[in-house]
Amino acid sequence: MHPTQRGHHGAEIVSAIHQTLNECGGSVRIVKLGNAKFLGEFGMHRTKTKRPLQNSPNWARERRMSLINTLEKKLGHFAIPHVVRILALFQLAVWVMLKMQPDFAHFISLSREQVLQGEVWRLVTWVFNPGDVGPILILFAVMIMFTMGDGLEQAWGAFRLNLYVFGGILSVVIGTMIFGFIPQGITLYSTIFLAFAVFYPNFEFLIFFILPVKVKYLAWINGAMILLSLVEKPSSRLSILFSMLNFIVAFGPSLIRGVKHGAIVAKRRGRYEAAKIPSGSFFHQCAQCKKTELDDKTLDFRVTADGEEYCSFCRPRKTT
Repeated sequence: MHPTQRGHHGAEIVSAIHQTLNECGGSVRIVKLGNAKFLGEFGMHRTKTKRPLQNSPNWARERRMSLINTLEKKLGHFAIPHVVRILALFQLAVWVMLKMQPDFAHFISLSREQVLQGEVWRLVTWVFNPGDVGPILILFAVMIMFTMGDGLEQAWGAFRLNLYVFGGILSVVIGTMIFGFIPQGITLYSTIFLAFAVFYPNFEFLIFFILPVKVKYLAWINGAMILLSLVEKPSSRLSILFSMLNFIVAFGPSLIRGVKHGAIVAKRRGRYEAAKIPSGSFFHQCAQCKKTELDDKTLDFRVTADGEEYCSFCRPRKTT
């Protein structure tokens, strides 16, 4: 290969690398979605954050993190430990009551009209309604809730988990009081499951205590079912939107940033692959014997005063 051709390939590679670093601001950052290190917008428990800079691309997220850290310092002692376990036990107790008195479901469901008539307990009790499920399924659900609650509390801490759970309850209550839809308690637990799937995507559940399935696959199925409900049941769109609001607020911005970064990485990788020298090509070729580094890796190539490149065997004979 002629030196000018080598220079052309080298310039393409250097240009691709420089353009890559410029797009990343001079440094390359690896973002890995869907693992236990994915923090979302709530961050990690007791994370110390610096004062956010307004010109920083993550300024809005840093402001939210600073606000959450401040709230935790002032209100953290009010956080309820093992809040998801408590909700799961209440659901189990309500399931037993429903089996003994099926009409009890009408007494605890959330209805705007009945709340306005003074039945304010409905603002909370709707969360405990497990729906019409069998005994094996309710026991399996309680066990899963215990596991997910412990995992999320370990990742977030009690305060941030309380903020996520009660924020979800509050958003559903506000939506119901404005638009009048009747929510189901299962929707809140769906957001807890999705949050757990984001933190621990490779965690395995034993379906019916036999079949091991990773959480990320179950989360994809859950997400597909939610999208299907949005398409097939237009009347339930507001209910689904408000019930998913806590998940959207906690993880939506981070997921969007991850998708955008993945697109940039894919584009950068494609540009780098296009600039790479094809397999089987060579950088060095002796002008006399025509050997390359592919023929003999021990050869040493040098460019002499005449502008041509020679290997270590031909160069002494040429220069003498």
